[in-house]
Amino acid sequence: MTCAGKADEARRLLQAGVQEIDLMPNVGFLLSGMESEYFQDIRGVVQAAENVPIKIMLELPLLNASQRKRAVAISIEAGVVYLKNASSGAVGVATVEDIRFLRVSAPPHVGVKASGGIKTAKQVRELLGAGASLVGTSSAVKILEETQDNSERQSHESTNY
Repeated sequence: MTCAGKADEARRLLQAGVQEIDLMPNVGFLLSGMESEYFQDIRGVVQAAENVPIKIMLELPLLNASQRKRAVAISIEAGVVYLKNASSGAVGVATVEDIRFLRVSAPPHVGVKASGGIKTAKQVRELLGAGASLVGTSSAVKILEETQDNSERQSHESTNY
């Protein structure tokens, strides 16, 4: 989608009452060294969305170390509110290292969302411990059941009979 198309869609979503927007930036701009275009792609949506928080899907598994740093810096400069490691598990599984990198790289007012391949309560705990503010998963019911099972097991283990 073009930069103008993304901004127009953000305006339409705003009119429809959305409370936050996930943005897929044109990673090709960054990979091609077109940082100004990458910035404009993001900034256009941030401006069009007004005060609606933008969560940017950085696609970290596709980027080298230098590109990762630039993606974060440009995204923050453009005004995003959340940095998200990737769009889905198809791109890459959320890792403690990636989430820690985002948390350390971002100022405190910018949140970090872990996304991709999160299937267990243990993964959720590790990602939160690494600095994630939000966790996106398609396994939420399974994870909640797992935490409930662990809670019940701990409760029974600590009971004195």
